[in-house]
Amino acid sequence: MNLAGKPPAEFVAPGHPLLDAVIDLVLDRHRDLLRRGAVLVDPNEAAERPRALFYLQNNITDGRLTKSGERRVVSSRLHFVEIDDQSQAKAVGAAPYLDYRPLTDDELTTIEQILRQSWIEGDIEERARGFAIEHLVPPHLAEVRHEREALVVKTMAAVKERLTKEIAYWDYRAEELKLQELSGKTPRMNSGRARERCDQLTLRLQQRMQELELEKQLAPQPPVVIGGALIIPESVLAKLAGQPTDTHPKDVRRIESLAMAAVMDTERQAGRIPVDVSSQNLGYDIESREPETGRLWLIEVKGRHVDADTITITRNELLVALNKRDDYYLAIARIRDDDRVDSLHYIQDPLARALSGDVLFGQVAMVFRLDELLAMASAKPMR
Repeated sequence: MNLAGKPPAEFVAPGHPLLDAVIDLVLDRHRDLLRRGAVLVDPNEAAERPRALFYLQNNITDGRLTKSGERRVVSSRLHFVEIDDQSQAKAVGAAPYLDYRPLTDDELTTIEQILRQSWIEGDIEERARGFAIEHLVPPHLAEVRHEREALVVKTMAAVKERLTKEIAYWDYRAEELKLQELSGKTPRMNSGRARERCDQLTLRLQQRMQELELEKQLAPQPPVVIGGALIIPESVLAKLAGQPTDTHPKDVRRIESLAMAAVMDTERQAGRIPVDVSSQNLGYDIESREPETGRLWLIEVKGRHVDADTITITRNELLVALNKRDDYYLAIARIRDDDRVDSLHYIQDPLARALSGDVLFGQVAMVFRLDELLAMASAKPMR
């Protein structure tokens, strides 16, 4: 909207020249900081092991060459891999750093003994690359190949249909003009020009088909580590500082596991098909699909002891909840001491009243009172 006397607003998003220029400038000046790494804190109660987070860039190329003679990049993706102090590697979704916070000044001296641990000095970067090559690059290639081949096949059919019709027209036109010339007439276009245009279109069709075939020749490039960070759980920091922790990570994982099982079972009883995606760090734990309509519900599961009075929602979860408000549910399971589910509550658009659409910049999580959230809940699964 262009208001009188004011410049028009412009949506700045990935691909916008201004944003691309800013990103290029920042990377040009500070790319070395990504390689040097950082130390971040994971406030998740269930986290108990320090780990290294690596950012890896993976490119997919096709058979076409750039002016410099390199294969043309058709898809570039950033993967995130974490490796703990036991050399266990896993993928951690699209933006795990959103749920971590920087160290405070008081915590800097606490982590010195962690920085001296032998596992950090090992070749964990190569381990991250190997994990990405085995587990992350193949799905990326398969996804691009599926999309690219479908597009190329469709384009080839359209190009062939259009140019074949033009070739047939000019071939017929050349013969028609030749007959006119043989009969003594002088047409406005001679048959040679028409035949030349027919031959040019035939060559153009061959070249275009060859170009499109090159577009189908996809190949993954080895992932490149462009940055990293050391992730330290808040519980580990508290232990090193001699501070008491309220909950043991194993107790948190047990309660969360019971809550996940309860929600998965409830979804099946409701006739939906739930899939556990909690390990992918998508901002929710379960994708539940309605078989009749195909609609997909995104469910974030929170397990809490019956005596708990607060609940924490991470930044990643906050952003997904705000961007998928019609499809996002928060499921809260309250667990007794005997591991039985005391109650299960579903909350659609859980942040509607709690946030009024605002997520403060720089926050890695927000804590809510359970009683206020449960006032918005339904004890029954969504319809």
